[in-house]
Amino acid sequence: NSLNSKLITDILPIACIWNSYDGTVKTQIKFGYKKFLANNHFSRPSPCNIHSASKHSSEGKDNTILQFISSTKEFIRQAKNDIAIYEKLIKIPASKKDFDKIINKLKLSPEARDKALVQMEKEKHGHIKYKNYLQEEIIHHGNEISLFSIYSAINFAIHNTNKKELPEIKSKKDCALIEQVTIYAEKIS
Repeated sequence: NSLNSKLITDILPIACIWNSYDGTVKTQIKFGYKKFLANNHFSRPSPCNIHSASKHSSEGKDNTILQFISSTKEFIRQAKNDIAIYEKLIKIPASKKDFDKIINKLKLSPEARDKALVQMEKEKHGHIKYKNYLQEEIIHHGNEISLFSIYSAINFAIHNTNKKELPEIKSKKDCALIEQVTIYAEKIS
């Protein structure tokens, strides 16, 4: 019930758990949301970000499981705040000029920029079929460009370009993205 939103109907909370590729951490957990329309993963807005990791060389008793359970409970308690931030971004109309200002701060590749523009146009015009969390087929009918749709499009590009890039790096880029979008929202509203 904490995700009830009339403005955002296609996201669910997720927890991603992985180990590091270089052996520096045993496990890490990052909380966010899965957006079904573009099948992408959103980072949490930075005021509420929870990211936990445990190292291989921990001294004493391993509290990894308890730490992750505690972090999960905190994420569930804070989810309503995340949705409120996303809803605020939906209510702020935006343009390609806003898109350019945000993406230029991130220094993404030209390929990622182009992919984000294409995705933003697709979501704007609609007629996109996707499956929701119940596996029901839904047709997205389009929406006006907002700061949320800019975030969604650039997020899509981050996760769908450079397939060899590690999930940890994509996650860091997405955290930088949501931070830039929320800072930009504060400046223009």
